[in-house]
Amino acid sequence: MSVIYRPFKGTLKESMKEIKVFDSYEDLQNFIIERSKGSFNIRPCEIIIGGRPTLDERTGWVDSDSIYIDCYDNVEDKEGYLRHFGYKFDTQIGIGIFATEWRKSK
Repeated sequence: MSVIYRPFKGTLKESMKEIKVFDSYEDLQNFIIERSKGSFNIRPCEIIIGGRPTLDERTGWVDSDSIYIDCYDNVEDKEGYLRHFGYKFDTQIGIGIFATEWRKSK
């Protein structure tokens, strides 16, 4: 099952410029882990999905769902977390949106 992903950016238009498609959710996790290396060591269990997929009419993503990094208390690399985010958040931090089913834009 393919997975499409866009990071959170200032606007939807900016986010859509950075879309990536992966062969699996695990590949998406590996991308997030690799992208954060050097500032924050993330484990797959620290990448959390929202669990509330919904249709996003703007993008045609049928089962859009948020993807988060777990809160400060639940991550192993606390020093890297602070370096990366600059603050000890007590909630999960949204980093992007993903979907497994989408329609091509017109």
